[in-house]
Amino acid sequence: MGFNLKKADSGNSFAPIPADTYFFRIDKADMTVSQQNNPMISLQLAVEAGTHKGRIVFDQLVLAENNLWKIKSILEAIGSDLINSENVEGGEIADALRGKTLSAKITISNGTNGNPKNNVKAYLAPSAPAQKSGSLLV
Repeated sequence: MGFNLKKADSGNSFAPIPADTYFFRIDKADMTVSQQNNPMISLQLAVEAGTHKGRIVFDQLVLAENNLWKIKSILEAIGSDLINSENVEGGEIADALRGKTLSAKITISNGTNGNPKNNVKAYLAPSAPAQKSGSLLV
């Protein structure tokens, strides 16, 4: 079978989306292990509206005491009752996140290889997708 490469998009689909606030759906929330051997939830966030709809941003939630603020903020953003729980397991958090929608403030930094990459600066409760140039007004 032959392929028509003239139809192929030559753009860089791995280029970061512009820094702004976006409305996302959490497509994946998978348990894994960090480089420091801590349990971690690997997130795949899909932009739900605007010019960048369908683009993916990745984030990691390391399940460690010094990172509880970030875990609590994403759970608050999706309206989860887990924020009032004690002794919550990582799998429970991952299950609560999958398929939920929320807003997130995205920034750009240099990755370990020197290429620009997106970072999640803050998780926010979802807002109605009022658009300006493909992003969410908050």
